[in-house]
Amino acid sequence: MVTARQQELIFEQPSTMPDPLPGPISYLIESPSHMASDTHLRRFRAQMEQLAKDRPDDLNFPAFIAQIDGVLDWRKTVAPEDRFWRDDP
Repeated sequence: MVTARQQELIFEQPSTMPDPLPGPISYLIESPSHMASDTHLRRFRAQMEQLAKDRPDDLNFPAFIAQIDGVLDWRKTVAPEDRFWRDDP
């Protein structure tokens, strides 16, 4: 059961998708959902790091990395009883 506080936090959590993107995008990236576990976010971040190394001229990958870092930092401020996202496996 989701509490009223958790419902508020779902809408307060930063998006995992940078907005606006710093450059044009010609590929599909499915960013993690608001409910994704921290482990899933860290795996996605690692994928973006690899893509950033492979395509250093693409400014979108560093933007995704920064966005995920912001979500993970925000989540550290949420009390354990208010967490609404999936537990780490």
